[in-house]
Amino acid sequence: MPLKLTVTVLFLSATLVLATTAMAMNAPKPKPGVVTKKKMYEAAMVLMDTMNTDGAMSDQMNAAIDEQMKSMSEMPCADKVMPQMRNIMQDAMNYNILKGDLASVYANNFTLEELNWMVDFYKTPLGIKLLKTQPVIYETISNLSSARMKAAQPKISALFASNLNTQECQAKGR
Repeated sequence: MPLKLTVTVLFLSATLVLATTAMAMNAPKPKPGVVTKKKMYEAAMVLMDTMNTDGAMSDQMNAAIDEQMKSMSEMPCADKVMPQMRNIMQDAMNYNILKGDLASVYANNFTLEELNWMVDFYKTPLGIKLLKTQPVIYETISNLSSARMKAAQPKISALFASNLNTQECQAKGR
């Protein structure tokens, strides 16, 4: 390359670098009090770490998979597909894949200030206790709800049975 062309290319490259740097330096920056999506996302990630979302989600997922496995254990050839099914379900619910989506859910539903308050709360003794007891509380509530629905089932069945034979329901074909 001739010297004159080399000098011109270097000059233009240096000018481009300087112009780009100047533009970046002059680009509007968020004001200190301005909340950006990145700040929200980062705060949500800190909250999820503080809440041990990974461990809690993993425990819940494994319990759900175990329950699913029990319900399918009587199916033909179940023993042959269960290990593969477990792997498929674990891959589908992999925390490392889901955590970005989970952080977005928190960031979209809470302010930065609220996310920070929650982080502070979950670091307190009461917050730590809540995190430890929440799975037991949710399971107990779920069991109570299931028992209530089971107890109401005969009434619901009777309601349907008494209405299925009416002329109106038979005319509607329902």
